Amino acid sequence: MSNQKYPQKAATTSTGAAPKKGRDHYSHAKADARKDRRRDEAEDRQFKYDSLPTAEKLKQLGPTGSNRQRKRLEALLAKERGTQVKHA
Repeated sequence: MSNQKYPQKAATTSTGAAPKKGRDHYSHAKADARKDRRRDEAEDRQFKYDSLPTAEKLKQLGPTGSNRQRKRLEALLAKERGTQVKHA
């Protein structure tokens, strides 16, 4: 008697080789749907941000970090107002 608790049948094909286990391919339907959903959400967020006025974009930045973004928005805001901002 075999030591294996649940022995597997020994199946062979017409060529004598053991049958192939597993899948030939995996469906990407769920992964593609998830990526499409995330892309749509990102496009919605970007559209909302792009439609904000420059002063509102500047107000939404946090107090620390984002220095390059802050300088860019300040320069854009100054250009819109017709003044010039000097950075130290």
